[in-house]
Amino acid sequence: MRFCGIAVIMVLALTAQARVFSLWPRTSGGGASDNPLEAREFSKEPVIINGVKLEMSLGLINMHQNDIIISIQQQFKNAKVAGGGANLLIMCPEEDGWQQRYLLIKIREGLPVLQIAMRVPTKLPDKFDWPRQLPILPNAKPFRVMSFPQRNALYGAFTYDHFTTAEALDRISGTLNSEEWVPIGKEQANYGAASGEIFLRKSPSSVMLVNFTQEGIGFVYTRPMK
Repeated sequence: MRFCGIAVIMVLALTAQARVFSLWPRTSGGGASDNPLEAREFSKEPVIINGVKLEMSLGLINMHQNDIIISIQQQFKNAKVAGGGANLLIMCPEEDGWQQRYLLIKIREGLPVLQIAMRVPTKLPDKFDWPRQLPILPNAKPFRVMSFPQRNALYGAFTYDHFTTAEALDRISGTLNSEEWVPIGKEQANYGAASGEIFLRKSPSSVMLVNFTQEGIGFVYTRPMK
């Protein structure tokens, strides 16, 4: 479960910036089962997104990515797919207005594909409280907050402007340094090209991942260290 934080960041990065396209004509019908890509599930836990209580499951698909595409075309007849790099987000509308989503993350060549599955409403609330535990840039606009009660972890995403990625990281780093967070990647020394950092704090023992994109989106994830 150590890679869950990275996976969550990829979920939000993909949904926020992905290019959406259809692989096939729209028809009626959805997936053939609750696990259409035959993922081997290894984790299921509650998650709260923008105040809505949901459930997230993680599984591994032991199938080549080309075969996964063929399987998607066979199993889903009205789905949309968002692509970002080697990753895919499958969005399947349901009759009650919700969506079943499957995020497929290619971890590394030769390894199974990670599947993150979640049933979500078509539109999440846009009014919610930003957690005080998460840093945020001045005048930034939050659009996503995720809470993982079982692991006491938090994730937040926001849009920002008037900063380069390095300037945004410098601003956030200043706030975190005053709260005894210590950067371990030393990305601030990357000659103005920095976009993210990993921070550690001794008391309470915690880790925080921060990342900024050139499109003006910031991501923050934190959880206790075990």
